[in-house]
Amino acid sequence: MRFSAPVFFDDQENIFLAEGKEIRKFHLQALIRWNIEYVFTYGQLLMKSEDNSEKSLVEELPEVEELENLEEVDDLEPLDDLEELEAADEVDGFLEVVKLEQVVDQLPDMIVEYEPAKAMIGKYAESVAQMTLFFGEYKNNENIQRAVVDNVSKCIFNMISDEKNGAMSFILNKVKKSSLAYAAVDSAIISGVMGLHLGLPQRKVMQTIGAALLHDIGMLSVPQEIINKSSKLSKEEFELLKMHTSKAARFVTDVLLLPKELGMIVKQHHERFDGQGYPEGRKGNEIDISAKIISVADAFDAMISKKSYRDSMIGNEAVKKLLEDNGKRFDPDVIKAFIQTMGVYPVGSLVMLNDSSVARVIECVVDAPFLPNVKIIISSNKNPNSAKKGDIITLKNQRTHFIIRAVNPKEIEELI
Repeated sequence: MRFSAPVFFDDQENIFLAEGKEIRKFHLQALIRWNIEYVFTYGQLLMKSEDNSEKSLVEELPEVEELENLEEVDDLEPLDDLEELEAADEVDGFLEVVKLEQVVDQLPDMIVEYEPAKAMIGKYAESVAQMTLFFGEYKNNENIQRAVVDNVSKCIFNMISDEKNGAMSFILNKVKKSSLAYAAVDSAIISGVMGLHLGLPQRKVMQTIGAALLHDIGMLSVPQEIINKSSKLSKEEFELLKMHTSKAARFVTDVLLLPKELGMIVKQHHERFDGQGYPEGRKGNEIDISAKIISVADAFDAMISKKSYRDSMIGNEAVKKLLEDNGKRFDPDVIKAFIQTMGVYPVGSLVMLNDSSVARVIECVVDAPFLPNVKIIISSNKNPNSAKKGDIITLKNQRTHFIIRAVNPKEIEELI
């Protein structure tokens, strides 16, 4: 089904489908998820003629039965089957088309077994899958749906409001091959948690989350050889790379028609506290607080993500790198908020205790960032009084156990 003019959402302002774009099953499923009961167009229904050419019906746009019955369909699981989406767009390796079940299957046992995270696996997986589709449409210069960003932003806000530790537990548990969609969702989770901790109004937190989801979309316009280059970029290559912030900002305001404030946040996420950033060389309080937050979240997520030219850092190493900044790139107050929310050993980190047992951090303690709550995953055989597998220890409230070092997940096989 196609129409001779653009199809708009029910607000009659934002485009749902471009002129002549076929309405497919997954489009209808998306409308159902977004609780949109009808769409609007000034065009006419295009029909195939005997010579296989398209012609417009003389009669006015008829009611679309599937759209009329949207409100009656309430048992459809969000993104339950993405085969239609996968077939719709061929996305390159930088994006990696992700099925919902693939996101879930690649999560480690720690997530599946950790109740606060287990309760929101579906929300996290759906967020990654929807952003994958969104970035794919941008990359292929196809119709862009602002409602995807709005929906995912609301989903992430609900996740971090309900159980921030559960939401943050996904951050360190990367799939083997990460993608722009994972990075966007993970940065948005970190940014949202920091925004709440800093006491930003809900509207500002939502803007921060939305900007975090979109802050690197301009990177899709940067040549792949620059993105994957392991050596230092030339001056020309770096200038080309820097353009991604302005491109993303223009897309946010001119195409998605999101508030200019959100576009400004996206544009400023590479400004530095000392004024040595880009694109405008802003410094200190000249930089929006949300941009400062996203800058930290983006840097942390980049360090713990595996790149084509280097391996990933463990969470504790990435935190140390941020602490070494000393007010150059990042606002010290924002770094402080990051440490208070993420901890010196972020949620999901593996740590070795003084009795040689290995534990996973399950909750950060705001006023004691070195003393998180942990769950024993490998008990030590050296000491009969050691904590048992499955025990949860609140390090702040006792002196029997304490952390002696962070553990790289690669060491686990050697320790078992």
